[in-house]
Amino acid sequence: MMTLKRSISLILLSTLTVFSCKPDHPLDKKEAVNNIRALDSEIIGLAEQISETPAVRALEFLKNQSSSPLPFKNDTSARLSGHPPYSFAVKKGVYQWDTITGSFVKQKDTTVILLHFPLIDRPKSACRFLLSDYQTRDTKSRPGFPVSAEAKLFIDGHEELTVSHHAVLSENMLSAIITDAHAGDFDLHFHLARTGDFSQQSGILKGDLKIQEGKKEIINMEFKIDIDYHPPVAYSVRYIRFLMTVFETELKADINYGAINPTSGHYADEFNSNSKIFLKNLENRGIIGNIVLSLNTGKDKLDYFIRFSDGTESLLSDQFIILKKLIHLKY
Repeated sequence: MMTLKRSISLILLSTLTVFSCKPDHPLDKKEAVNNIRALDSEIIGLAEQISETPAVRALEFLKNQSSSPLPFKNDTSARLSGHPPYSFAVKKGVYQWDTITGSFVKQKDTTVILLHFPLIDRPKSACRFLLSDYQTRDTKSRPGFPVSAEAKLFIDGHEELTVSHHAVLSENMLSAIITDAHAGDFDLHFHLARTGDFSQQSGILKGDLKIQEGKKEIINMEFKIDIDYHPPVAYSVRYIRFLMTVFETELKADINYGAINPTSGHYADEFNSNSKIFLKNLENRGIIGNIVLSLNTGKDKLDYFIRFSDGTESLLSDQFIILKKLIHLKY
């Protein structure tokens, strides 16, 4: 039987728990902007930290070499119409970086692609990039979509990067993706799955992305999209649910996309009335602002803005420097 003393203790504990949980509340504009600046600074710092790792610098080097036998590289000619599709079987072999010609030279045939090269700023370093598997299939939206890939990078004998990627296609569309990568202290996990088919008319597309540094979770993203199938090879989006945490900030979105008329003359109004998108600080449960679609008068087009608690709006890319950096990336 519960004693009176224990009953009072439980009541007090419950009361303290209720009052200690601060409810969601809007932040004033100054505090909201400070939250955005802090988050933006953290993301930029993380991006710079990752970009300076030996693994990323080695990949950047490989991507910029036109003589590389790898499927990913900044080679405009490879994307021209009529260029033959990439063939892993044809490119297999052992390659050595030639410092005189500044290119990869094939040494011998083998069952994988193996590249030997140094880091630019460490000419005496010994890097080995191994691509042991790379298979593609054509989808409706993209020819040569990677459905299987296994890669490793070693620098001076130490394993710096591993990538494992597998995708499943059905009805000429993506059905599932599982991608895992490990580089230094960082781990990335991405999963995607699609349910339903043309015979069932509707289904769900859901996925999640997690990025960790050691045991510290940096990014956790989940999404669930209700879809409607349109035979023979297409589907449309009906409803979007999206939740992402980056450090201590949460981005949550609920969009009734099927209720929005894409040809409406008042598209922004329809989008905003059928969507709820907001940023929240998880530490103090403060709502930083709502994401809305508005007219960018400077460019005479619709763009995403953040609406603060006082009703004023600011272009999202003006608040987040990292967004401007991403927008101006060259592919």
